[in-house]
Amino acid sequence: MKRAIVLILISVLCLAAFSSCGYKAVYDEVYSKGMEANAMAMVFTNAIAEKNYEKAMANVHPDSDISVETLETIINSISKEHGITFPQKVKVNAFSFKFIADTENLEFDQNNATLETFTIKLKFVIDGVKLKMEAVFLQNSNGFGIYTYSLT
Repeated sequence: MKRAIVLILISVLCLAAFSSCGYKAVYDEVYSKGMEANAMAMVFTNAIAEKNYEKAMANVHPDSDISVETLETIINSISKEHGITFPQKVKVNAFSFKFIADTENLEFDQNNATLETFTIKLKFVIDGVKLKMEAVFLQNSNGFGIYTYSLT
């Protein structure tokens, strides 16, 4: 029992120390951008599955090489490989959210952090077929959005 209390106290002290050093600000930004990216990834994936490429392109970062032709290629590939006829609705299957921050691109400025790139991974079901999505997001002076995207 004493050991558990000591561990809890040490954890509280460490948390207090780290939060005063700006780590809380980093966590808050990462969490906020992660949730925003998750929402964008869902809209983007639903839009391409519905063949609404204009709506999908609204979530693409200006510096990305993603184009309508790229999205058509993704949908055609998935269609051929899995026999799915598009347009379709996307169902989230056992929602899996994997957030990977690229710490090499995490810049600090007076206790604030700027996260430039990170990756979101989700699992979907489209027409009964389980698929995995991975999107790399970029945040820079040109905006925030999907930089690369794959659906397999």
